[in-house]
Amino acid sequence: MVTSTITVPKCNSFIATFFFLFITLLATQALAQDEYRELDLPQQSLQESLVSVGKTYGVTIVAPSDILRDKIAPPVSGRLSIEQAINQLLQDSGLERQHSSNGSILLKKKVILTNTETSSSSKASDKNEEQGLQLAPVIVTGERSERTLYETAASTAVVSGEDIEKTPSFKEVDDILQTIPNVDLGGNSNEGPTIRGVKAGGPLSGVYAFFGGSRPRATITVDGRSVSFDEFIFGATSVWDVQRVEVFRGPQTTSQGVNSIAGAIHVVTSDPTYEPHFKAQAEYGDYKSGRISASASGPLVEDQLAILLSADLQRSDSFIDIQPTSDYGPDPNTFLNGVIRGKVLWEPTSLPELRMKFTLGSTRNEAPQAEYVKTTGSIKDLKSISTNLPSRRLIATTGIHDVSYEFSDSIKLSNRFSYSDIDSNRYVDLPTSGKAKSEKDEVSNETTLHWENQESGLSGLMGVFYQHTNSDEYLNYSLAGEGTFDDLQTSLGLYTEVNYDITDRLDLTMGVRYEQDRQDRSGATVGGSLYNIDMEYDKTFESILPKISIGYDVSDNVRIGALVSRGFNPGGVTLLWSDGSTNYFDEETVWNYEIFSRIKLLENRLVLNTNIFYADYSDYQLNYLAGDFYGSAVYGIANAEEAVSYGLELSADYLPTEKLHIYSGLGLLQTEIKKFDDAGGIDAEGASFMRSPSITLSLGADYELIKNLTIGGRARYVGEYKSEDTNDSLSAGDYAVVDLQASYEYDPFTVYGYVNNVFDSFYTISELTVGRAIVGNPRKFGVGIKYSF
Repeated sequence: MVTSTITVPKCNSFIATFFFLFITLLATQALAQDEYRELDLPQQSLQESLVSVGKTYGVTIVAPSDILRDKIAPPVSGRLSIEQAINQLLQDSGLERQHSSNGSILLKKKVILTNTETSSSSKASDKNEEQGLQLAPVIVTGERSERTLYETAASTAVVSGEDIEKTPSFKEVDDILQTIPNVDLGGNSNEGPTIRGVKAGGPLSGVYAFFGGSRPRATITVDGRSVSFDEFIFGATSVWDVQRVEVFRGPQTTSQGVNSIAGAIHVVTSDPTYEPHFKAQAEYGDYKSGRISASASGPLVEDQLAILLSADLQRSDSFIDIQPTSDYGPDPNTFLNGVIRGKVLWEPTSLPELRMKFTLGSTRNEAPQAEYVKTTGSIKDLKSISTNLPSRRLIATTGIHDVSYEFSDSIKLSNRFSYSDIDSNRYVDLPTSGKAKSEKDEVSNETTLHWENQESGLSGLMGVFYQHTNSDEYLNYSLAGEGTFDDLQTSLGLYTEVNYDITDRLDLTMGVRYEQDRQDRSGATVGGSLYNIDMEYDKTFESILPKISIGYDVSDNVRIGALVSRGFNPGGVTLLWSDGSTNYFDEETVWNYEIFSRIKLLENRLVLNTNIFYADYSDYQLNYLAGDFYGSAVYGIANAEEAVSYGLELSADYLPTEKLHIYSGLGLLQTEIKKFDDAGGIDAEGASFMRSPSITLSLGADYELIKNLTIGGRARYVGEYKSEDTNDSLSAGDYAVVDLQASYEYDPFTVYGYVNNVFDSFYTISELTVGRAIVGNPRKFGVGIKYSF
């Protein structure tokens, strides 16, 4: 996220440059043509014709595979609109189309009513059919195959770009995560979220993560590229100009690979379009918050070459009054976040099987390292633990090249190459109190082959993934001295997956992955007041990770199934900062068992999704309190031989009328460390995982009060939990928060406002035994205006 708030000249230069690019792009949109396209489709399978039409018009067409099987489409040619093309393809097919609210097209079987049925249900049926009143199909791509959410076995929550657009308080991925059942945020701290009670940032945090070169346990991918540890924990992933955000709960190591034993979060940003599109917004709120965003897309060459440019700038002050006594870096009282992204899409008409996309983006984040408040006295006074809190600056620049080639309708080869340069700096008032910096170069490449044999009901994929990350790091810390570290991390994954339609209603999916992760870390310091560091660590971890799921369509609207998968996370090393002793820990594994149901009711106006899970961990990586050092807690990392978690996730999405949309989610969770015979007799058996609330609940609604005026709100409840794994810390959680919003559309403008934490609820996110805590945001408001055409 490139933000331009260091000096006014930089800000002016940044905005001027990118709005010049927007204006240049808009000038090219005179090349844009009307909605008609030239088609010349032979007689072939209906599925093949629909794929061609979707690609030609840039529209997603969704249909269950069973209703397309064995259907032949007539030849279609001429200059046609998409409606005309699909109508011709569907003639005599027994299928009909409906447009969803997100612009995709849903195909379904025609319903033929008897005279009695027609007369008794004509009013409601006609109204719903004419208006297409139903929930839009939800697309999921995070498992490397495009499926609907209805077909996906894993516990997945999807927030669409449309949902993000109508929820102005959704600015970053964290804003979305706090609404997802069985996901708990860590606030602005060193920790990151937990997913099903598993610490997504990894077992190491703060100085321990620096000493050990930590890897997260869950990953955020943006357009297929996994963000680094520093970006995950200290950055802020913007959701401006995003197609959707997919949140997978539970191990995703088989499909995702490294850093995903807890889950995975996939952010899919908007692609260039062949139709002109521009949108912008400006927002102001309390705590001196502001936001300016813009995005423009359009063709450079009709139906062959398109470009997109997007930028998002955000700033706000901390709700904790931090008053630094000197200028030692970015202001620890201020959050500055920005992102610039450019994309070019090339689909040459001379080679229609080829699709190529280039993405170049840069992000910038500046913020206090953590918003710690004092727990001595009244915690509600929101007093900072220090006037000179550490602050951080993170700059990441990434290039991604995607290319795919369809050898036939049944074989497609794709490749994604990415390169990232990541600079992360920690600023302190005294250089010897923990000044640190890290410079990372990251290269990854993934090649995937998708194949399908419709006659046999078989389809699948196979692929290879490789990632290489090299880090140069610097630390100046009075206790441990001053020095540098070199860290090399590599990841290799070989994977395959096969899907088999056993019958029209029963299907089986089997996958396996070979994962190899290596870390080579070395470094030394000199001049420490208590000790010097001399670290040499080089270890490779390997694992075989199977996954199997079976699904059964009880009817056209009810699907049930089961899933078994194995997750893996490599081991590592860190130091106990109190004495510099080396702390090694082993890899952790988990067998995850789930049963699921997907139910569509009321003509697809009510959707219920449920996953019930049981996870059995071996050598679970946990934090334990190793002692106290000058009033500060010292934590160690160890492996618990046995640990379990179990619970459920339930979501309900309901569209009772075209004016009202209701959505809710429930998460139930129990976790327990079953066996722990390490760490000098620390008694952790029977303890729950850190920040694993037994219940999380969310409820929301949007209602069009009068024409063009929509009001909405969300409420969420998080149950009580402990702040670290051995439960020696104080309790936290047990809070409820209500957010409200309203918007008025006067095309092409939309004016909106929101209030988060309407009742100004005070709640603690984590509280340690060292006089400090992370607390939730107080009441905040914002107003803004959007423009779109």
